[in-house]
Amino acid sequence: MLLLVGLVVAVVVLGGVVGSVVLRGDPRETAEEFMAALRSKDVAKAHSLLCDDGREKVSTEQLRANFDLDTRSITGYVLGPERTREREGNTETLVPVTIDYDQGEQLRLDLGLWNDGGQKVCSLNPPDAD
Repeated sequence: MLLLVGLVVAVVVLGGVVGSVVLRGDPRETAEEFMAALRSKDVAKAHSLLCDDGREKVSTEQLRANFDLDTRSITGYVLGPERTREREGNTETLVPVTIDYDQGEQLRLDLGLWNDGGQKVCSLNPPDAD
């Protein structure tokens, strides 16, 4: 009987953890998806991963221009360890990224993500701008 109770408790706890990740999403996975879309020049996909406010303020063409995807290509990127901060009453996860371009340049920035109906990219920041 105790084993059954322990098993039920474990299932409930595990279900809560899984539900929490599914409902809120994983910021790192969203950052990876955003960068993979930019690397493949699927700007519409990257744009869909912006929060509502970001999609209203930045068009797909502006996003393409911001990452200079008309004249160069992203050849790779590395996501660093994430950290959190409070911004506008939300907990924002900052994921540092180093982007490599085909012409040898690098761009470093922090992707700011928060829950906006799932994890969404809500800010692009200079590195370590808390």
